[in-house]
Amino acid sequence: MKSHRSNPSITLFALAIALIPACTVMRKVEDMVPEIPEIVLIGKKDKPSPTGHLQPGTLEPDLENNAAIFKIDVLGRTERLVIQLFPQDAPLTVANFQNNIRSGHYEGMAIHRVIPNYLVQLGDPQSKQPDTRAAWGTGGLDTTLPAEIKRAHQLGSVGMARLGDAANPQRHSSGSQFYITTGDLSRYDGRYTVFGQVLQGFAALQKLSTLPADENDNPYQRIAILSARLGPAKRYPAESPEILRQRVRRLQVEEMPTTQQDNLPKRLWKKIW
Repeated sequence: MKSHRSNPSITLFALAIALIPACTVMRKVEDMVPEIPEIVLIGKKDKPSPTGHLQPGTLEPDLENNAAIFKIDVLGRTERLVIQLFPQDAPLTVANFQNNIRSGHYEGMAIHRVIPNYLVQLGDPQSKQPDTRAAWGTGGLDTTLPAEIKRAHQLGSVGMARLGDAANPQRHSSGSQFYITTGDLSRYDGRYTVFGQVLQGFAALQKLSTLPADENDNPYQRIAILSARLGPAKRYPAESPEILRQRVRRLQVEEMPTTQQDNLPKRLWKKIW
């Protein structure tokens, strides 16, 4: 019986030809994956840090009033956003944030950065003035905070924005701008100071993150902070998954034309409202 042994060079050539389509598909998939942006102060990646820097122990956090309560104008409807603060993990960051709230610093500002299912960013004093919109995201207090990096990111985490590593190798935080995660930001664990967690209002934030925005991720529609105050976190229980689903559904319903709303079952309206 004759032995039919294949030619090794021919076999390798055939295998290489077979792999070409797969490699092409892999390259196309990689090309489709967007680059995830840094959580930096827009337009300040290469600028030096502000001269003012708070030292540990400069401020003491208010342990009793460990929640921040914001009222935000969301597409003409007032929504409440409650953030639990973690002074045990980031005492100076929390104390500075509490001082900003007590002074009325955040009131009248607008959300200046939205990235779908990723984050919402705010805290730029320049956003109080509509005519400076082109510069929104570049401002803040002329102070920085030492890095207090202990907590990991999860959905609804609240952290301080900062300058990029090139200009800020110590990873000092901004004294004003902060972000709230609406997606997976675990790749930034160990790089940013996380100091809070959303207890209520997460559904509205997710909706805001999908608003149409310009090349700086600045939403075209102004989303303003109406008020901000402090209170005990124990008064504001975290929303359950069922409540979150209802609130997301409600926000979707509000966008429907009236004719579509009229066709919804009445029991759905009773459940939502």
